[in-house]
Amino acid sequence: MTPELWEAIQDKLHTALKMDAAKRAEFLSQLQLSDPEASRELRSLVAAHDQADPTFLDPDETAALPTAPSGSSPLPFGKRVGPYQILQSLGTGGMAEVYRAIRADDQYRQEVAIKVVRAGQDSAYVISHFKNERQILASLDHPNIARLLDGGTTDEGLPYFVMELIEGLAIDQYCNRNQLSVAERLQLFLQVCSAVQYAHQRLIIHRDIKPGNILVTPQGVPKLLDFGIAKILDVTAMEGHFEPTLTVFRVLTPGYASPEQVKGGTITTASDIYCLGVVLYELLTGQHPYRRIDTTPQEIARAVCEDEPVRPSTTARRALDSQNKSAAATAALPSFGLHEGSAEKLSRRLRGDLDNIILMALRKEPQRRYATVEQFADDVRRHLTRLPVIARKDTFGYRASKFVSRHQAGVAAAAAVGVVLLAALTVTVREARIARGQAEIARLQRARAERRFNDVRKLAHSLMFEVHDSIRDLAGATEARKLLVSRALEYLDSLSQEANGDPSLQRELADAYDRVGDVLGYSGAADMGDYGGASHSYAKALAIRENLAAAHRADANLQVGLLDEYWKLAFVRKDQGDVAGALQNLRSALPIAQQLAAGNQPALLDRLAGIYWLTGGLLEQKGDFAAALQSFRKGAAVREPIATGERPKLIFRTHLIADYNGMARTLAHTGQMDGALLMSSKALAINQEVTQAYPANSTLREYLAESYDVRGSLLAMKGDLPGALTLDLRMWKLFKQLADADPSNMLARGNVGWSDLSIGEVLLRQHRTTQALSRFHDALTIFRTSGSKKELWFVTELGQSYSDLGMAHAALAEQASSSGEKARAWRAARSWFEKGLDTWNHRPNGMGTRDANGRDQISDLRRQLARCDANLTRLGGPNRPPVVQ
Repeated sequence: MTPELWEAIQDKLHTALKMDAAKRAEFLSQLQLSDPEASRELRSLVAAHDQADPTFLDPDETAALPTAPSGSSPLPFGKRVGPYQILQSLGTGGMAEVYRAIRADDQYRQEVAIKVVRAGQDSAYVISHFKNERQILASLDHPNIARLLDGGTTDEGLPYFVMELIEGLAIDQYCNRNQLSVAERLQLFLQVCSAVQYAHQRLIIHRDIKPGNILVTPQGVPKLLDFGIAKILDVTAMEGHFEPTLTVFRVLTPGYASPEQVKGGTITTASDIYCLGVVLYELLTGQHPYRRIDTTPQEIARAVCEDEPVRPSTTARRALDSQNKSAAATAALPSFGLHEGSAEKLSRRLRGDLDNIILMALRKEPQRRYATVEQFADDVRRHLTRLPVIARKDTFGYRASKFVSRHQAGVAAAAAVGVVLLAALTVTVREARIARGQAEIARLQRARAERRFNDVRKLAHSLMFEVHDSIRDLAGATEARKLLVSRALEYLDSLSQEANGDPSLQRELADAYDRVGDVLGYSGAADMGDYGGASHSYAKALAIRENLAAAHRADANLQVGLLDEYWKLAFVRKDQGDVAGALQNLRSALPIAQQLAAGNQPALLDRLAGIYWLTGGLLEQKGDFAAALQSFRKGAAVREPIATGERPKLIFRTHLIADYNGMARTLAHTGQMDGALLMSSKALAINQEVTQAYPANSTLREYLAESYDVRGSLLAMKGDLPGALTLDLRMWKLFKQLADADPSNMLARGNVGWSDLSIGEVLLRQHRTTQALSRFHDALTIFRTSGSKKELWFVTELGQSYSDLGMAHAALAEQASSSGEKARAWRAARSWFEKGLDTWNHRPNGMGTRDANGRDQISDLRRQLARCDANLTRLGGPNRPPVVQ
């Protein structure tokens, strides 16, 4: 039956099922005259309904399993099924019986659940259906999915399988009995999502997710059960022999089925997302999205397809408000509602994010729901951590409210300081004007203005250094940091006009320019990707510091400030591709660093090591890997004593990670793979330790992802592609979390794209070309919409995206069977390689031909173009490529 025909007759079916036998026969006879095809299908469906198990459309899904119908013969106590002995019946369904049993062959003792095809239901279809479920369970190994332990055939020839025995409550009953709060219910729900996502990753759709199929153990661990009507999307992806989809008429639970299931449409993973949305709705409100008292299954099915669910916050408030008016409402009242305190409090708890999250999962159109269960779960996690969720429209006000809710104390302090600062500045300007009056009045007013001046300066200092630095490493703080430092810089600039020649104020101005540069484009931490703006700001700071250091050569603090400025300017010039200018800055900095480090102060030794590390990175960028390795080794030798001693500072340990990673990369490039792997292991061990100690520090999480990148690249070079892919996926997940938490962080956004390229390159080497192409296109989308063509990393990433797409199409050409397919693939590859070469040919002057990793991309791309031309010539086709976007 087609979905269109089902749409036409479903209302007639609902009507027929409500009639007694005589009226139904008359109704079907009349329909035969007007629409013979519909009548024929309707008679078939009514007959199937009459013959089906009476519980398959039972709206009370959480009721106990029914007893076996007459005619069946339950297995008696003590009967052996394989090595197991039957203890008792746990229940009977339409096609199978479930028993409690114990292993009784003296190998070991364990209570289990055994599912056996019911006597009299052993048709070829049912046997195939049952074996399908058994094979699915055999392919699943997840802590939140009931495990398959064994299987076989009884003496009577009936197939059975053995599962772990789950003695628990349905998830909704467990939550209510234990009076779990909203947050606790959400945490439990996340474990269920993990199980469903695991099944989806193995191309299995459950199709019957409901509270009765999610049991929670006494230890609070949810277990997903009953894959009896699950669907396999790709039978070639799994071992075993079974049907890709086994469906009988209306084998679904109407209250939890998606609209496409009810209509008989195409079933995808979006159907399970809908079911999870219904479960979450019930867990948080105690009510079904569409159910009312005395609602029939047919009316529920109609509502699923046609009605929009009420917002959970509204449903919760109505249910709780009615508790004194109706005994039935009181009985249905979720116990956590009382735990929340009042109807209004519960409604407020659900209002906003949770409303939107659940309603997005319950959208009628599958394509408008969450794309994956993981995305659904991520939104729940983000709500729990007070981060913006994708189910809600992304506005500046919404993100700002989330940021404020996570950092109330810091934001309140910043706001208070800002208000006082603005008021103080206003008073300062006003009193400066009044000070032009009479001499005595002017003297008094100047004194007061000077005090106000110092107050404003103190407040600006606090705003820029104390408040800004307190949120510098928080995810999502980039926009707030820019606002703080830019506003403070405006105030300090205005004050500097009143105090030219004041060294301390000039030094504060240089510090302010530094922090503006950090926010704009210091890629060692979260930034906005504006390397040109950062370079301009650092250059302003450098001019101030050079003047101060020249006028006060004996002031060590001024020399340290000058050293740091050379280093920062070199760092941002490195990212712009100005290797020569960056090395010149470091040559100016090195003698200052060596002189300052002579006193063996840890902070100054760390700065000297930093000069060696950045020099190594620049030499690596030039392709001089041997010289780069020596520079990295010098830096590690200086840094190790202060980073590995007793109670070292966190910053020294994180800097040592960078030294080890630099050594790992350059050891690999010089053919010393064992040494490279050792260095990357040392870096990763330190990185994991400090990240666990400071989980909220976004900079440390970024460094951890970079360590995964380095080690993953080494494993790929060694040929361990599965190991490399595992680390690349971990890197991608960390960078994606950072980018989602802080959309203004262009570094994190670019890192997501770079991770996609790394994953795609490994997939390509594993001959998973279609998956690789998807990753390459994802990366290209990111790089086309972010960054600046004046920055080396942008040119590198965009050029690499085009190159990787070309390599993927070249692989397709090698795999193609016909000459026509080969020619089309080679032309597509050539087009992508041309785009990559065009990107590099239009790079800014002075950037050089090597990318940010030291590769000569221009030469590589030219070689690939020549390869394409040679193959196209051999095939006898034109070299002109198709247009690719």
